[in-house]
Amino acid sequence: HRYGAKLYVAANILIKDQEIDRAVERITGWIKAGIDGLIVQDLGLYHILRKTFPTLEIHSSTQMFIHGPSGVKLLEEDGFDRIVLAPGGTPGG
Repeated sequence: HRYGAKLYVAANILIKDQEIDRAVERITGWIKAGIDGLIVQDLGLYHILRKTFPTLEIHSSTQMFIHGPSGVKLLEEDGFDRIVLAPGGTPGG
């Protein structure tokens, strides 16, 4: 956080059911260390994190492959704080 920079951790992976507890444990450690937010790919992990850490800033990853307005609307309604479009999409979808 030196010089006013924010720190976001990219969790650009899909989580298997048996990995969820460990992933949440690791993310909890990052939060305690002072991260400002997460960038996530896994929608299931997003829902767990949103329920567990309701004030955590969470951004969608480009690896969610959101290319147009319908995907943006879906994630916006789901409560993502920022939606990052996948490279190669067409504006206006």
